[in-house]
Amino acid sequence: MVNHALNNTNYHSINIYLNSKEAVISNSDSNKVFTLNNPIYAFSHTKILIGLTSFTCPNSIYNIDTTNNTIVIDSTTYTLTSGNYDSDTIVTSINALIPQTIVFNDADNTFTISSGSSFTISSDSTILKVLGFTDDIPFTGTTLTGTHICDLAGTTNLNIKLSNLSMDNLDSTGNFDNTIASVNNTVNYGDYIFHNPSEVLYHALHDKYIKFLKVELLDQDQNSINLNGSTFQMVLTVHFTYIREEKMIQDLFDENQQEFQLKQMEMQMRQVENEKQKRKSKSKIFNNKSKIYESKKK
Repeated sequence: MVNHALNNTNYHSINIYLNSKEAVISNSDSNKVFTLNNPIYAFSHTKILIGLTSFTCPNSIYNIDTTNNTIVIDSTTYTLTSGNYDSDTIVTSINALIPQTIVFNDADNTFTISSGSSFTISSDSTILKVLGFTDDIPFTGTTLTGTHICDLAGTTNLNIKLSNLSMDNLDSTGNFDNTIASVNNTVNYGDYIFHNPSEVLYHALHDKYIKFLKVELLDQDQNSINLNGSTFQMVLTVHFTYIREEKMIQDLFDENQQEFQLKQMEMQMRQVENEKQKRKSKSKIFNNKSKIYESKKK
């Protein structure tokens, strides 16, 4: 491919076209391992730059799945079937499971669970954020209205990780993170997510050799995404750049070499000029002596 402005070497940039169905190892829909029959090397005095230039995936992601589908009431765990829910369908489904009653409050987008007798909701429940109960649990009483609005958005971000590569990105705690890009999920369920950034962010790798790629798709809470059998495609672009310090040293060395050569040439030219001057001086002295000698003879 044509070299990018970031590629300041003589080595060609590379596109890597990945299709999840062609992975050599499939740990899940969103956890794939690809091997490169033609490995990528960081040549002498260079670093590898890598960026996500394209990503395509259907939005086949449920907003309720195994990461957020349980509510524990009075030590009993009730589990919703994975799927896509809105405020009406989730009320219907939860009321079919629990002995209490849950209603949706249209005025402020909150949920209320109530009963004629006291009940306890455990913090072991995974559906708390969805229902807006995150800061209300553990709870014991007869009526609970969430202090937060409900969150039925599901997966809002697809964080794409290259788990086997090392880069200097940081997560929320300041720890190193190998997420190459965070793709916003802005489409409805069943539509396609197309990510073609107008400006690609390239990451300098510490790795000098890439033989395989482990790709993971995680949601905004760092949970593995379930694509429910769908596939994804992505394009990674690789550039090579000189390591700045080494390039500066090399440049200085080259400049010094050139300067040294110029100085050598100047010295040689001066030596030649001095030799010429010496020969002229000797010739002049000889001529003067000859004239004096001739004069004395007369």
